[in-house]
Amino acid sequence: AYDAVGEAAETALARAERSGHRAQWAAVCAAVRKWALAHPHEYALIYGSPVPGYTAPQDTVVPAGRVALALISVVRDAHR
Repeated sequence: AYDAVGEAAETALARAERSGHRAQWAAVCAAVRKWALAHPHEYALIYGSPVPGYTAPQDTVVPAGRVALALISVVRDAHR
């Protein structure tokens, strides 16, 4: 699920590459929302209420950061 939503975010960002930063931000957010609406159970699994005492496996850390990295890249480029 992390990779799927991350791919949606990254694809939207790539498609909006020549747009302004606001359009890029909106494109990524819209793609994540579209993915969430199409996959509500997976979205709830990865972004829902945490399970007390659960620690995610290390191999989920990089995929879990893909959406955030897409958004951070927009902010970084806008700052430049």
